[in-house]
Amino acid sequence: MNQLWLTILAVLFGGSIVKYGVFKYVIFSPVVTVIMVIIDLLVLGVCYLVLRRYPYINVKESMKFVGAVMALEIMCDIGIITGFIRDVAFFALIAWAVFKQNRVSSRPPRQRHKWHK
Repeated sequence: MNQLWLTILAVLFGGSIVKYGVFKYVIFSPVVTVIMVIIDLLVLGVCYLVLRRYPYINVKESMKFVGAVMALEIMCDIGIITGFIRDVAFFALIAWAVFKQNRVSSRPPRQRHKWHK
């Protein structure tokens, strides 16, 4: 795993620590839910800024993954899904990211020779 994804994971963990470390002992209210969603959106923005710094990263595909993780977090914060379902969906998302096959890169590259020009 390269340094970029370690940075992204550190941002995600930092956002979770701020969310659950600060608001763990606060009584559940709509204001706390809104603050937690705002923190999730700020984490998504920071992840975008980190990904944008690297010119050779496919920002669109990377933001699909990070956006799906943040959507799971927001749905769990709002109460649409439970923590267990969020964890199962997160592991399915990780499996998709690891085992997906890109049609273009799964084929061997075309051989280019001088006479093809």
